[in-house]
Amino acid sequence: MKAVILNSGIGSRLGKYTEHNPKCMVKISNNQTIIEYQIDMLIRNGITDIIISTGYMEELLKQHVEKYSNKCNITFVTNPEFRTTNYIVSLNYIEDIEDEVILMHGDLVFEQSVLIDMIHSPCSAVVIDQSLPLPEKDFKAKLNHNLVESIGIEFFGENTYASQPLYKFTKEEWKLWKQEISKFCNNKITNVYAEFALNEITDQLKINGLDINGRLCNEIDNEEDLIKIKDRLKRL
Repeated sequence: MKAVILNSGIGSRLGKYTEHNPKCMVKISNNQTIIEYQIDMLIRNGITDIIISTGYMEELLKQHVEKYSNKCNITFVTNPEFRTTNYIVSLNYIEDIEDEVILMHGDLVFEQSVLIDMIHSPCSAVVIDQSLPLPEKDFKAKLNHNLVESIGIEFFGENTYASQPLYKFTKEEWKLWKQEISKFCNNKITNVYAEFALNEITDQLKINGLDINGRLCNEIDNEEDLIKIKDRLKRL
């Protein structure tokens, strides 16, 4: 099993916190950044082959995680178009993976039990949380018999749930998504979420909604998110 962490973007909504470093290097405790938290969690649960997409201040990020070189195998994949494209392009630059994949955004913080459940999912899966109200501007997953029909910010209504960008993909379904991502990028459709490509082929996939039921799994988009997650981590 391999992990893919998307870290190409600027993270401008965090303002002062990302002026001098990538978003994933924002501290979530006195001694740990987001990316350190993610890598430590992956290693602790047996995933030591990690692919990190880079772009904004990539050399700083590479130096920051250099200390892990004797604990895991980290491969960096640069998105040179990070200022003008969405992460669909970052995913397109990743070479073929002949393994199951855990995919996460670089600003995502989650508790260990969520990652464990995702790793042990027998099929492809994405995090949902039925205990939460539907967010206005964040990801939501529309399900049919607990299988994903579509994922995006625009979906509301029955069988639609708050979702977070933590995924597991089987080897075969990861390849299908990557093929669709390549089609989008070849057609210069690069300013959309990669989930736009996913939604085109969900009828060919079996992606379960993994309900975390109130457990911690959240992106840090702004300072308010950062404060909330720091507080939740203290209580774990």
